[in-house]
Amino acid sequence: METERRPDGDNVCGSCGNRWKNGEPLPVATCGFAVALTAIKDGRKVARIGWNGKGMYAFLQKGYPDGIPLNKNTSEATGIPEGTVCRFRPYLMLFTAQGDFAHWVPSGSDILADDWFIVQ
Repeated sequence: METERRPDGDNVCGSCGNRWKNGEPLPVATCGFAVALTAIKDGRKVARIGWNGKGMYAFLQKGYPDGIPLNKNTSEATGIPEGTVCRFRPYLMLFTAQGDFAHWVPSGSDILADDWFIVQ
């Protein structure tokens, strides 16, 4: 998915026609969740105009197919000894309006929305 950088300062997504300026979405030519999910799978960040928090975006955490040692927090939560190497499957994450990260599962409203855009 290529991005066209235009002389007027707008940027246009080559796959869905979404436009944004200075990192802020412009509420025109947005895409549906199917296009957004494809972008996520391609390693892109996506967001919705309808989200209330500024700067939020969703993305794919590729997981740890070869495994990583469990830290203390995960050890305490799972009861598995700290340092045990465990594999993690890919999952979706959300960068929140508070500036931290959370595991994310799209809601029904997110899936049905047509106000998705690709974050640059």
